Order: sequence, then C-alpha cells, then structure tokens
Amino acid sequence: MEVGVKLNPNYSLVFNGTLAYLHAQLSLQNSTVGPVNVLLLEAIADLVLPILVASVNGDLAKGFPLPPIPGVSFTNTTDIQMQDNYAVFSADFISN
Repeated sequence: MEVGVKLNPNYSLVFNGTLAYLHAQLSLQNSTVGPVNVLLLEAIADLVLPILVASVNGDLAKGFPLPPIPGVSFTNTTDIQMQDNYAVFSADFISN
C-alpha cells in the first residue's frame, strides 16, 4: 500500500494512494463438519479481490480532500510516512 498527500493547483491538500493485492493463502485450522477444500476459497478470493482492489484504487487515485485550514496554503508536500500509531508528512505553508 502506498499513500501520499498531493497538492492541488488551488494549494489544497488531497490524500491519495494505491493498494496492491498479491495472493490469498488460506489454510484450515479446525473444522467441526469434516474436511474443507480451501483451494476453492483461495481461487474465489483471487478472482474477486483484485476487482475490489481496482475499484478502491480508482477512488484513491482521485484522492480525498483534507480539511482546509483557513488562511493557510501548502507547498512542497512529501509522501506520508507511516510510523508507530501515527502518520507524518512535511510541507511548506503560506499564510494568506
């Protein structure tokens, strides 16, 4: 998963990103009904989840506007860096 903050021409910030789907590896831990073939479930997940990820990526590519701060515009934004329990990005700001 990649996330970032991009700057619109009107100097507002938009949160955007992309998701990647690799593979669903399922295993059976316990069953009270007998043996269950998880290969079929894996095949269904590998068929459906890439379609779902593509749909979500379409929305993420457009981005979600971050709430504006009145009187402040941003320039030179960086990608979001994910840390323990918080996210960080840097930018220069212009006071209007």
